[in-house]
Amino acid sequence: MIDETDIDVRLGYGRWPGFELEFLLRDPLVPLCAPATFADLGPTLNPDRLAAQSLVHVMSTEDHWANYFSLLGLPPFGDVRGIHVDSSITEAEIAAVSRRFALIQSRFTAYWVQSSPSQIVFA
Repeated sequence: MIDETDIDVRLGYGRWPGFELEFLLRDPLVPLCAPATFADLGPTLNPDRLAAQSLVHVMSTEDHWANYFSLLGLPPFGDVRGIHVDSSITEAEIAAVSRRFALIQSRFTAYWVQSSPSQIVFA
């Protein structure tokens, strides 16, 4: 008898009714932006100023920015204005060519720093 197994790996906080969940890993999030944006804001950029910037959100993980700011001690962040996209790749690409900020998993930052069209820098 063949045992059928269906596996689905998902990113997020595990709120998927009807699924058995197993935590796989934790990967810190890092804010990234284009070099010109960092040059303009970098010397004065702090958590409060970052929260006031135009942010890119990935659909289904819109609370990543809120959680990030919460870890920095800022009050609850309920405003999810800005651009909403369907992937971290699109999020990073938008930040690379605009004055917006992306919140990327730390394991992907080296790739973006080396290969983005306008070299994303850490914010």
